[in-house]
Amino acid sequence: MKKLITLNEWVELFPSIQTIFDKVSTDLKLFTIFTSAEMFYYFADKFGERDFYKYYDTENVTSNANMVKQASDYIVLYGKSHKYEYDKLVDTLSLEYNPIENYSMTEKGTDTRTPNITQTNKGVNINTVGVDTSITTGKTTFDKSDSFINDTKTTNTGTNTDTQDINTTVTTAGNEKTVHEFTRSGNIGVTTSQQMIESERQLAMFSVVDLFVKAIADIILIGVY
Repeated sequence: MKKLITLNEWVELFPSIQTIFDKVSTDLKLFTIFTSAEMFYYFADKFGERDFYKYYDTENVTSNANMVKQASDYIVLYGKSHKYEYDKLVDTLSLEYNPIENYSMTEKGTDTRTPNITQTNKGVNINTVGVDTSITTGKTTFDKSDSFINDTKTTNTGTNTDTQDINTTVTTAGNEKTVHEFTRSGNIGVTTSQQMIESERQLAMFSVVDLFVKAIADIILIGVY
C-alpha cells in the first residue's frame, strides 16, 4: 500500500532517510557549520510535519530506498548548482570589519632610486715656494775685532716647485628604496552610525542554514498553502 506521510513518519518507518544530506556534505562549505546528521535533525525539526514528496510503500522496501536515494540526488544537484552562492555566504560569516565604519583605504607604494654616478678628478697640483737667503762668513784680525779679512757672502734666491699628479675616480651605484603606507578609515557621513548598527542587527538575524534547508524543503517536501 502506498501513501503520503510526513517526514517525521518517514524517519520512524524508514530511518535511512536521515542520510539524505550525506552526499552533498562533501561539496558545500555549509557543512563546516553542521555535520550532515545535524543538518537533517535541524531540517526535520523545522519541516518534519510536511509530507515527503514521494509515496511511502508499506510493502516494498526497495521502492522506499529508491525514493530516499532520489531525494539525496536532488539535494546534491541543488548543492552543486548553488555551490558558489552558499560558499560565499559562509565566507561572509568570518569577515572582520568595524560595523560603524564605512570607509577604509590603505595606500602603499615604493620609491626606488638607482644611482649610477662616476666622478673622476684629474689634473696637476703645483705648490711653489719662494727662496731668498743670504749668509755672510768672515775672519777678524787679533788687534781689530771690528775689521774682517777674508769675508765671504753667500746669497740663495729662486723658487722650489712641488708637482703632484691627480687621477682619482669615485663611483656611486646600487638601489635605494623608500616604502610608504597611508591608512584612512572611519565614517564619511553618507550613512549614520545608527543606520549601520541597525544593518548589523539585521545581518545578525540572517541564517545561511535556514536559507539552505528552506530551499531543500521546497524540493523534497510537499508545500503547505
